[in-house]
Amino acid sequence: FKVKNGILPTSYQEGLGTVVSGSVGYDLGSASYDSKSFTPSPTINSLGVAFKTDGTKMYTLDLNADVVAQYSLSTAWDVSTATSDSKSFTVTTQDADPYEVAFKPDGTKMYILGTDNDSLYQYTLSTAWDVSTASYDSVSFDFTSETVQPYGMDFSSDGTKLYIADYNAKQILQYSLSTAWDASTIAYASKSLDLTTEMGSEQLYSVAISSTGSNIFIGTHSSGSMYQYTLSTPYDVSTGAYASVSFDASSEEGSVTSIAFKPYGTKMYITGF
Repeated sequence: FKVKNGILPTSYQEGLGTVVSGSVGYDLGSASYDSKSFTPSPTINSLGVAFKTDGTKMYTLDLNADVVAQYSLSTAWDVSTATSDSKSFTVTTQDADPYEVAFKPDGTKMYILGTDNDSLYQYTLSTAWDVSTASYDSVSFDFTSETVQPYGMDFSSDGTKLYIADYNAKQILQYSLSTAWDASTIAYASKSLDLTTEMGSEQLYSVAISSTGSNIFIGTHSSGSMYQYTLSTPYDVSTGAYASVSFDASSEEGSVTSIAFKPYGTKMYITGF
């Protein structure tokens, strides 16, 4: 088989996870802290995190400065080896409260989720994976018909679906893109997943979906808790059910503001305040 854009074809994926070199990916039940972290200097109020598909670049989103910053990892997927590229991009003109960042797998498009205007914004990078070459496409999508608190987002691996974490309503909302990775074609799919039973009094901050579309993961604002859900129909959140699997990240971070995975789900990365 062939690996495309760092994603194993769905036909070679199985159930709750993918077996890679003896490890089962996308399973919070097998998660353990690697004792590796990275803190930018000077410290930023980081919310979002994203990676280049080969794990050699990392991007953080600073809520206060409204900046996407770029780092190089001398060892792929090892955040403790991160160093600043002295490259960044400011999104203040579009939204003063950016909460999440994502990239198209080829690094030519970047997406910002902002809560000031409750919208998603699309950018083009003239040099792939170089945020200093980003420019706004004048393309956005307003979520206010469904939520006024879109705090987290993730795309399906093919860019035809978008998932939004609704902070106060404690639900995941699903959207369709009729043209992959083109935010101008976003439309609400009228599908959602209610998380209130598991979350109780906690607030929802982040969401990530597995490359198979079989699992969705959420992170909370106040307790450092993360929860795993199984989608009986891949990529369809309306078929989601709690997998009775959770992970307590509070020893490292009390607010899980963003979740990212290495391809195949054998490494997980979180950010917080």
